[in-house]
This record gives sequence, structure tokens and C-alpha cells, in this order.
Amino acid sequence: MSKIVNEVLSANADYAANFGEKGKLPMPPARRFAILTCMDARLDPAKYAGLSEGDAHVIRNAGGRASDDAISSACGKYEREVQNRCKYAKRLRNLRNEQ
Repeated sequence: MSKIVNEVLSANADYAANFGEKGKLPMPPARRFAILTCMDARLDPAKYAGLSEGDAHVIRNAGGRASDDAISSACGKYEREVQNRCKYAKRLRNLRNEQ
């Protein structure tokens, strides 16, 4: 393997070995926030947005353009969550009306 691949694999192994309590962070971001940003390797969203692990979803795409696909990736999970809440609210309303 190339030197860079070995370095990345070693860094990943170290990160995984020291993950510790981070594995208990909830899946929804703690700050209920998402960033859609350019995949430019010079940018570090955590640094420029003051984020820690578990704070936000970070979605990177070429050009940092808010294309339909990028927006769908960013919003899809939240749209499903809202739809599920609406379905739950409708079921509750129907149950109340049946009583």
C-alpha cells in the first residue's frame, strides 16, 4: 500500500481505539444543525463553525452548491421525521374522534 493509505489507516485505527464515550452521542446532532459546504480539503467545517463531534451533520459536495441532490441529502432525514410526526398526530386525532 502507499504511504498515505498506511497513514490514513493508522490514524483511523487510533481514532477508533480512542473513540470511547463518543459512541454514546445521540444520532440527531446535539445542536440540531447541518452544514452544507464545499468539499475543498482546505476547509475544516468544525473549526470555522466552532463545532465538536456530535454537534452537527456536515455534508460536503463539489463546488459547495446547494443542488437539489445536496438539499435532499441534508433535508431528507428531517423531512421523514416531520412526516412521521404528522402521521402520529393524525392517528392521535383519529383515535380521539373515535371515542
